[in-house]
Amino acid sequence: MAQVRLSAGEVLTVPRLAEYGFASNPPPGSDAVLVFYTGDRSNGVVVATGSQALRLKNLASGDSALYDSRGAYVWLTPNGIVINGNGGNVTVENAADVTVTGSGTIQLSAPSIKLN
Repeated sequence: MAQVRLSAGEVLTVPRLAEYGFASNPPPGSDAVLVFYTGDRSNGVVVATGSQALRLKNLASGDSALYDSRGAYVWLTPNGIVINGNGGNVTVENAADVTVTGSGTIQLSAPSIKLN
């Protein structure tokens, strides 16, 4: 559900649809696109949301990114995939096997590296 403020101070609480497999909770002040079935303002749904202040900028044509309000992102660029934890942890959980394959160098850079 989403609470949306419309013109003239009208506030509606309506369902919010999102693409299957994607989940988010837009921060207050986000943009929203509403659709009202048959024009009935009591039967609306949010079909898109965005935040102009928080969205990633300067994406090249064809780039895609997944980002949050804390500055973390996964960015699919022409030169590869960039994962930026913005100072937070990056965790892979509950995986039976993890495989890293590279045709070049695999580089680990950290003050401490632990292998078990």
